[in-house]
Amino acid sequence: MISYEAQQAADLPHSIDKVAQYPESSYMRAEANNLLSQYSQISDYNQRALASQNLADAGVLPGLALSEADRLDVVGEKDGITKEDLSTILEDRTGKYDYSTRLAAAYVKENFEGIEESTTSLWGWDTIDKDELSAWKEVSSEEGFEDKAVDIASINPNHDDSQSLFYPPQESLDAASLPDSAPGSQNDVARQILTAQLNQMIYTPGADPKAILETVQQLANNGVERVALKDRSGQEFMAEIKTSPVAEGSDKQYVHLFTQGPDGKSRIIVRGIDDSGVFVPERNKDGETVSFYGRKWAKDNGLLV
Repeated sequence: MISYEAQQAADLPHSIDKVAQYPESSYMRAEANNLLSQYSQISDYNQRALASQNLADAGVLPGLALSEADRLDVVGEKDGITKEDLSTILEDRTGKYDYSTRLAAAYVKENFEGIEESTTSLWGWDTIDKDELSAWKEVSSEEGFEDKAVDIASINPNHDDSQSLFYPPQESLDAASLPDSAPGSQNDVARQILTAQLNQMIYTPGADPKAILETVQQLANNGVERVALKDRSGQEFMAEIKTSPVAEGSDKQYVHLFTQGPDGKSRIIVRGIDDSGVFVPERNKDGETVSFYGRKWAKDNGLLV
């Protein structure tokens, strides 16, 4: 099974690149928006900075800015992109603009002056058009190109702008210089993202339980045995992760996520068997398959079983 660190390095930039290539694809946008939502919820500055820098280093943001150009021109007539357009998008709290458009807006706003200087435009100063974004994308492939990364939390519509943080010098973001146990290390970033992803999925009716179990397994692989989650009211609760071989010497593993109910009894959230990276249901004493979800927990939380 691919490690989460490898997935982290490839999945988000790859998804953003696909949106840039196919901006009208609802599937591509949904995939990218889901990942961006997870990344934007990282609360720790160092961890968020590493995640954001990984995205910036992939070089996909100039292409996204160009493909989202029409969506960025939102104020008044279609007369070019202004800082007012970008602020309107980023300050919106209604969900009118998706995460892909918000990321493009944040990137263009942070690099506004550099993009303007990339070509001579008839639109004038303080306005950016597609020609300038195209020229910016063109120079982005040249050696020595420099652009400004964005704080990925700024694209979250629920983010408190007063808590926005901008990057220190890039050398302080070097993950290779951090031990695995250090705050802000790649392992910590992985745990933060996986936890946010898990929390979102377990409260989504119809969510694929196999995807939830894969996330639980990845957390276990990152050394997590207990994880702090939040219920729909925002109340924090602890859940535990347990993995164990199905039988002595077996490559198959039980994967369980469970918590404690109001009555003090253990409640299964999800369970299954990892069979070489493919999750299959467990069986009861009569040999019948059982639901991936714990029935009591799923019923109490209005989820499909």
